[in-house]
Amino acid sequence: MLKIYVIKLSSLFFFSLLFILNGIVYLCRLRMHLYCNKAYYSNLYFLPFYCYLISLFLWKKLKRNLMN
Repeated sequence: MLKIYVIKLSSLFFFSLLFILNGIVYLCRLRMHLYCNKAYYSNLYFLPFYCYLISLFLWKKLKRNLMN
């Protein structure tokens, strides 16, 4: 029981860090867009999308492990 609780807390902490990172990257991307129109060609433009895909994959994997 304690193991599942620790896993859930660690996953919640990890996903909250991912969402904070997405917010920071979004603000950096917005700042780049305001100062330079080449922001659409940078790697930072697609980074939040990749972070969401990775977090979704990890969440499904974690959920599958908790069910077993």
